[in-house]
Amino acid sequence: AQQFYSGKSFEEGYAAVSVLSKEKKATPLWGVIDRKGQWVVEPKYSRIGPLIGSTRLLYDKKLVGIFSNGKITLQPRYPHIGEFSEGLASFQEHGNKNIGFLDRDGKIIVPAKFAFAGTFSEGLAAVSIFPAKTGDQCKIGFINKKGAISIAPKFGDLDVSAEFNQEFVQFHDGLCLIPDRPYRLGKYSKSGFGFINKSGQWIDQKVITFAYPFKMGQALVQYYPNSGR
Repeated sequence: AQQFYSGKSFEEGYAAVSVLSKEKKATPLWGVIDRKGQWVVEPKYSRIGPLIGSTRLLYDKKLVGIFSNGKITLQPRYPHIGEFSEGLASFQEHGNKNIGFLDRDGKIIVPAKFAFAGTFSEGLAAVSIFPAKTGDQCKIGFINKKGAISIAPKFGDLDVSAEFNQEFVQFHDGLCLIPDRPYRLGKYSKSGFGFINKSGQWIDQKVITFAYPFKMGQALVQYYPNSGR
């Protein structure tokens, strides 16, 4: 019988398990088995991601591939593939920092041309375009699943070298929490948050100092009463 070094629980008929390599300094090599204990993905990967929907990500050192619906649909090819949401995930091209979107079969749906891309929620995903001038900061906008701009990039000041919190750029109940909304507090310039609707309009002139996204029709927010724009 096959001896495994470690493993995860079965989900939707498959489990990620590892065996030790035959090198002198043995390391775990991960694969996927079915309920009969048969390999459906040979153990040669450095890591296998958790099941999200019907999809797992396969990690081969610095490259990422896709296992979906019982088969490998994309061999490790890209340095980054994000979390799948609404059937699409962000990916980064090899050799540059351009980001686009692909489906669970590894087919590119939206070409890699963005400086930043979030995850899809309610049919939209946050993106930013590389600035025209070096040193300028990016603005956040939103695209639909065909890659067309639905909300023009005009929100926030995003440094392309910085990590952007994807949790704060997802639509919930038709509203999205946007960071880096400027406001003045007395003689000082501050940066807060605000909510926009799917037309890209602010829903309130008050600038929020901190907030959580809407869920089940409510959101926890904090703001200064005199934080007008």
